[in-house]
Amino acid sequence: MEAVEEIQRICKVPSICFGVLHKGEIIFTRGLGERRPGSNLSPDEDTLYHLGSVSKMFLSSAVGIAVDDGKLGWNTAVSTYIPDFNPIGDPEIGKRADLIDCLRHSTGLGNPQILIQAPRGHIIGREEDFVKLMNEVPTSNGSGQRFNNWWLYNNYSYALAAIALQNVYQQRYHKFLRERIFKPLGMSRTAVTTSDFIHDDNVAPPTARLEDGQVVLLNSEEFTSGEHTPTLAAMGIRSSVTDMLKWATAVLTAEKAEAKAKEHEIGGLPCPPDVPDSGSSSQYPSKNPLKNISITRRSQWTRPVPDKYQNESAYGLGWCRMTMPSSMLGWTGWNYMTRYDNEKTNQNYILGTSSPPKLVIQHNGLNNGSSCAFYTFPETQSAIIAFSNGIQDGDAADFTAHTMIQALFDLQPHVDLLPLVKTEAAKRHNKFYQDILSDWKEHRDTDQPEALLTEYEGKYEALATILNIARIHTSDGKRLSITWDGVLNTRRRLDFYNKDTYSFLPLTQDEWLAESMFDWDHYTTGLLEFHRDKEGKVNELLWKYDEWEHPAIFKRKSV
Repeated sequence: MEAVEEIQRICKVPSICFGVLHKGEIIFTRGLGERRPGSNLSPDEDTLYHLGSVSKMFLSSAVGIAVDDGKLGWNTAVSTYIPDFNPIGDPEIGKRADLIDCLRHSTGLGNPQILIQAPRGHIIGREEDFVKLMNEVPTSNGSGQRFNNWWLYNNYSYALAAIALQNVYQQRYHKFLRERIFKPLGMSRTAVTTSDFIHDDNVAPPTARLEDGQVVLLNSEEFTSGEHTPTLAAMGIRSSVTDMLKWATAVLTAEKAEAKAKEHEIGGLPCPPDVPDSGSSSQYPSKNPLKNISITRRSQWTRPVPDKYQNESAYGLGWCRMTMPSSMLGWTGWNYMTRYDNEKTNQNYILGTSSPPKLVIQHNGLNNGSSCAFYTFPETQSAIIAFSNGIQDGDAADFTAHTMIQALFDLQPHVDLLPLVKTEAAKRHNKFYQDILSDWKEHRDTDQPEALLTEYEGKYEALATILNIARIHTSDGKRLSITWDGVLNTRRRLDFYNKDTYSFLPLTQDEWLAESMFDWDHYTTGLLEFHRDKEGKVNELLWKYDEWEHPAIFKRKSV
């Protein structure tokens, strides 16, 4: 426990909450710190935290139920269920991309996350425009079309599967989850709508710690909205240690049952009466509703392993599957400063290098100001869940989970993880100034002439998104500003950067954190480059909203 307390101190997070399941029974839960800064209230097993991308495993499980119902097919084209889905960059995606492609990140579609998640935690764009947006995102890179040629993590390809589910059931996604999964499993401390938690005082809100030590709460309510299924399905669910251990029990039990049934099917024998399909465990009260779990948790797309052990590593459907020992443990988490640095630091901290190989199926979840780590171990019917409501100096939840994994299985040799935690925290703390702002300053040239601000004003449209450019009064005179989709609280000041180019990138780490702009992690994501027609009038702007994509062209529609 001292190690987890030290992780909390090093990562400077308000709270950490975690629990352990072993051999089908809960053996440990604990909360440290304050769930809401200044409240003097500790988190407990019922405290609600953001799941982030751990939300994805609920969607893949919902699809598994729908397949069992005969409503959806794993290998049926998504356009069968969403007739308007037809990406213009590659017609083959509309014709052939199926639910497996959506859930294993192989559609080749660009990730429009920054187009949907505006500054200050606002979710913009209407759900009814979502398919139009996905039809317009890029589908290729310098190597050609990406469909089933590239693995490209995309939060919002998941949303297509959720929209398909809504269409075939004629029911909102959050209601399906509640009726078909949460209620049967007794998961009463899981939130899928704003009303589920907005008046609940046992919530750990996402936070950011500023340079002076002040902890600010980050706006996050719009992520958990039943009215925006795309974001809810990809990263918006909130849950608790209690419910995630119930979920782990259900998943592990269903997976074991499917494996037994498969063995007897291959042998030509009837399914044995002891197959645990009725949820007899004390962890949940009613029949296990989960179907096709073994499909969601099998390897769907292998991932390269940079260590000498070269054990299995693959993405499934909302799950990552690997065999320990492996440097890939927790690779969907936030601790990548020591994973991808030149020194390959994390390879000096691989767990269990002298212990027997161990299958792990897991996923991490991240949101602005929060993290979640969820690990399952089928061979021992074990699971570990860890949450944190701070993230700026490393992923405390994942470090906590690794600490618990090492202790639970007595992995050998023992690895002191705290030096890794300290290195990650230091590198993460300096990332904004060293990797973002320094590049921004290097490429800025204010010696270029600045045109009249009125030449740029207007609405610019592309990718089902409207950017409003307008003048505002500031303490140092009139400046340009940008507002997303007319939502005034997304407005940011534009600073002159180069000729016909303006920037809305925060210029301090405190502002970057407080404005919930963690995902704006390359200087070009904050630049708007205005272009002119033959007469010299501004007619479009280019925005490289994703470091890995070509700039999007927003056409000027009005002044």
